[in-house]
Amino acid sequence: MSTIFHFAVFPGRRLPLPESVANLTSADEPALLLTNAFVDRLADLMPTQWLDVGDRLVTNQDAFALRSTSRAIMDATIADRRLGLAAWRVRDAVETIAYLANHAAPGLARGDRRLFAAAHAAAEDAALAVLTREHLAAEYFAGLSAPFASCTDAISPIRAGPDRARIGAI
Repeated sequence: MSTIFHFAVFPGRRLPLPESVANLTSADEPALLLTNAFVDRLADLMPTQWLDVGDRLVTNQDAFALRSTSRAIMDATIADRRLGLAAWRVRDAVETIAYLANHAAPGLARGDRRLFAAAHAAAEDAALAVLTREHLAAEYFAGLSAPFASCTDAISPIRAGPDRARIGAI
């Protein structure tokens, strides 16, 4: 029986999540502790702070090339280190916080929606940079986390050290 048919015949019945998905914890991926701390800091930001970040991103196109390169290396790191599931959880947490921040502000103007979208994308990049920090060269982490440096500065890496391979290091 196909999954689609199964849902049509038995509406409301859900398939159980695989144990590897349902039980992913910081013991499985210690960097989740760091990303949780980062997301907690994002949750403390006021909607106007999100808009300020977006405004700085939109008006400062000089950093765009470094951010694009850093994002590509970070995405490759996520794939290489098999952090896809952890990355999905991080993206979901950022999406939730961004939704709450967006809806805390009464009706954003058209220009403000653009700024908020830029900040939201940067928050996701920063959170994923925190997740992959021990594998990224410092310049790439700095480029991705810079828009939300106030949220990442107090977060220190768990396992970083000179013996760890860093993708993108020269």
